Amino acid sequence: MKAYSTDAAYCSYEEDRKGSICSGKFADFIVLSDNPTTIDPSGIKDIQVLKTYLGGNVIHDVEGSA
Repeated sequence: MKAYSTDAAYCSYEEDRKGSICSGKFADFIVLSDNPTTIDPSGIKDIQVLKTYLGGNVIHDVEGSA
């Protein structure tokens, strides 16, 4: 996960605005139905995206319209 978040932002000289969830940074992230790092690998294909945030705004929500 770190390779795709903080390390990627560092490598592209964008750590001041990307790579972690902090005040003042871009807020593009997803909320998953399960933790892909702790479940059995065979269950990863069944993980659902519950919410998608883009620029800090919900653009997808399975519980309602975004």
